[in-house]
Amino acid sequence: MMRKYLKRILTIVLVSVITITTVACEQTGSRHDNGSSPRGNFASGDAVEVKLEEGDTYAVIGVKDFGDIVLVLFPEVAPKAVANFLKLVEDDFYSGITFHRIINDFMIQGGCYIGNGTGAHPDYEQFDTEPSPYAKHLYGAISTANTGQAKSNGQQFFIVNKTEGTDWLDNKHTVFGQTVSGFEVLDLISTFAVAESTNKPLQDVVIERVVTGIYDGSEIPVISTEKEVQEMTGQITIKLFPDIAPIAVDTFKKATEAGYYDGKIFHRIIQNFMIQGGSPNGDGMGSDPRWPEYDTEPSEYAKHLYGAISTANRGLDEDGNGTNGQQFFIVNTQSTDWLDGKHTVFGHMVDGFDTLDALSGLRTKIGDVPVTEVVIESVTINTFEGGDDPTEESLKGNVGGEVKLENGDLYMVMTISYTPTA
Repeated sequence: MMRKYLKRILTIVLVSVITITTVACEQTGSRHDNGSSPRGNFASGDAVEVKLEEGDTYAVIGVKDFGDIVLVLFPEVAPKAVANFLKLVEDDFYSGITFHRIINDFMIQGGCYIGNGTGAHPDYEQFDTEPSPYAKHLYGAISTANTGQAKSNGQQFFIVNKTEGTDWLDNKHTVFGQTVSGFEVLDLISTFAVAESTNKPLQDVVIERVVTGIYDGSEIPVISTEKEVQEMTGQITIKLFPDIAPIAVDTFKKATEAGYYDGKIFHRIIQNFMIQGGSPNGDGMGSDPRWPEYDTEPSEYAKHLYGAISTANRGLDEDGNGTNGQQFFIVNTQSTDWLDGKHTVFGHMVDGFDTLDALSGLRTKIGDVPVTEVVIESVTINTFEGGDDPTEESLKGNVGGEVKLENGDLYMVMTISYTPTA
């Protein structure tokens, strides 16, 4: 399932010049024509295609659940950096350590034993940068992270994921190897959602293990493979509020009867906030012209509480009209009361909270897009028969106490398929 999502993603190029502890660039180098140049990814003023050849020192970085990144190391151009890396691998230093910093279209950084990019382990010596004209910060290059000070290269490293390269980092950091396979793993990781202030992934990206060796022409070890996970199916049951939000419920009902939601996806997931779906094209843009957009229906009896379903909109249009359509979101935190009056709560969950919580915990990429598709398989709307007759409290939406199905209530069942991601 996941393999079809491991596609290189073209993204907006970072304009700002970043002078920090890591960075990125373009494709890579092999042994030079006459063998006179040291083994690197750059020679005679140009990038060199790097291929794994017999006698090469290689490294395999296994990224848990996502696959391996295979690199050729450059002991001729960066002897200290390579020796340091080999020693760390021999000591099993990297197993379980995370990629703690990810900047799409720039680099992924790992190797900090503390996990936040601030630590250099006291048991290992730090060393100076080893500048070389034969090793540049090209796409897929692995380089030492440092503070910019003398002897501040240590255990941390970064791998460049910027196609054009990050040549402003040349001679400031030591390129000591080049990716030769696993670019799809590098590209996928580079898209993971991160904390805005630190660029730390919202969910851990773990180095399962690193192995090194001298290539003898045989197959290299495989450390990590795509996580074998079974597609899951869950259901969410929602009591609708036609008395409180008649236009929203009627629009949702008509779209459901037309089969509109079948096959649509949840295109946006923000943990501890909401999951959003129902976009015509799966990108969060627009609405289906078969049903006109409408104004928000604020109500004191329908609030954005955990489990509430509400209309997504883009505010008022240029003519001052509402822009509620088929898109909706379900709240997955205790309350988002700042949305009250701006969006229409038109129902509340009565069952399937385990499914909501599972969806909320899925790994996401830039733009809060799930790494794997979350598909609405079907939506059905029915009238509940049985149970207690409605009480005065039940007319108060989701603010009158526990929301439960009572005789005559309109309710919907949404069936959702998804693939769990770590």
